[in-house]
Amino acid sequence: MDVISLAIVLLFVTIIVLASLEKVDKAVLALIGIILTYIVLSVSEKIGFNEIFYFIDFKVLLTIFGFMVIVEASRESGLFQFISMRTVKLSGGEPVQLFIVLCIITTIMSMFMTAMATMIIIGTLTITIARMLKIDPSPYLLAEAIIVDVGGMALPFSQIGNIIISQGVGLSLIFFVVNIIPFVAISFTFSLWYLLKNLRSKLGIVDPLRKMLILEANEWILVPDINVFKRSIFIFSGIIIGLIILPEIYLVAVGGATLFLLASGVHPDEILKRIDWATLLFFMALYIIVGAMEHKGLLHEVGVALGSITGGDIIFASIFILWIVGLLSCAVDNVAIAIAFIPIVKSMAEASGLGPLIDILWISMILGTNLGGNILPYGAPTTILAMGVSKKHGYSFSIRDFFKLGSVWGISNLALASAYILSRLYATILLQRLGLNLIHVLVFLTVGLGLISLITIHIKIGLRFFVKRTIELVKSIRISLFMQLINKVKSQISKKE
Repeated sequence: MDVISLAIVLLFVTIIVLASLEKVDKAVLALIGIILTYIVLSVSEKIGFNEIFYFIDFKVLLTIFGFMVIVEASRESGLFQFISMRTVKLSGGEPVQLFIVLCIITTIMSMFMTAMATMIIIGTLTITIARMLKIDPSPYLLAEAIIVDVGGMALPFSQIGNIIISQGVGLSLIFFVVNIIPFVAISFTFSLWYLLKNLRSKLGIVDPLRKMLILEANEWILVPDINVFKRSIFIFSGIIIGLIILPEIYLVAVGGATLFLLASGVHPDEILKRIDWATLLFFMALYIIVGAMEHKGLLHEVGVALGSITGGDIIFASIFILWIVGLLSCAVDNVAIAIAFIPIVKSMAEASGLGPLIDILWISMILGTNLGGNILPYGAPTTILAMGVSKKHGYSFSIRDFFKLGSVWGISNLALASAYILSRLYATILLQRLGLNLIHVLVFLTVGLGLISLITIHIKIGLRFFVKRTIELVKSIRISLFMQLINKVKSQISKKE
């Protein structure tokens, strides 16, 4: 490694450490990183200022920007707040049921929103409900801060790390559905059992009279404008369909963001003011610095070295990537890990002859970047955010409490991920020998699980009763929408009179 290469590596490490410690603003770090990288490359390689921007993957930045706009616009419309409150009512105010429902909502919301946005919404909702029931929200917030990462690894747009990996190597939505979502189901089941086991005694006891408060709460107060709400549902549904149909996620993200800004009724100025421009600039700087390291051949050398260590053994390579990425993510932002490890894994696969089997390495990398953050208290920004939300409203959970739960959760999930990857490898080999297709097997299993669910519902409560209650719920939502519209018309008429 020459002096120039060493300088770039030191610059990368310094910026990551300062960003993790939050000692310097990200926007300032980004500008420093871009300027210093340009100075180093211009002196050593005679590279012009405009050339360093070729290192940036603008498709990724457009995807991140698009989903930032979509999330902010959805929050403005009250869409996710409404869904959350409607679902929480199903708990009936019982602490254990409320805990389970909040964990389910957090997981589902984090599949379609960034973890930070999910934590803000669900954290505020949790504190509001806890105040109504006069219980301590800290154990609920602690569980949400951990389980939010389970849903965050499910889809290519759920987490920024996922966006970077999926766009950087061309992974489709189907890839995540087939390869990642089965593990999400395993991880969620384990996480819910583990968190409930350790936090059940701290959930509190609710006065029977206060249980009625949550049932009487009107979720429509969370919807500022019924027309904006309806348009947001329509646009968001279109975005989900677009993500399924179109492989270019960045086009769907930018198109959906544009539709929200033009047709949702939400003021574009307000949305654009809340976009995290500093984070986008920071990602740009990371791409430039990592691009400089790749330009100097450093990442290729690391990949070749790792390839020689694994020796072409796909089992060892996949488990090795899972654990090294997971453990690094507990101390370093997973965005930086994702950007740096994409070229490393590519070089590693080429050097060790694993090219055709590289998909399993991407699975390992996706799981590792999402699961490692909770091993240490400050490894994931959602933990810091949850602690901040809790403290702001007069509650708190300690670093020690989080470390006791999060470290065991992280290591356990990495162990589960190891078993999952091994089972996937052996299952793929077995299916190939039997002449079967993995997707066909998954479809068969999905249909089988669906039939088992229907039979269970029929035995426990009866299919007719289940269908009847579902229809009643849909009707109640429609009636609520209709009554809201009538009240709005009445208020407009009374104003004119």
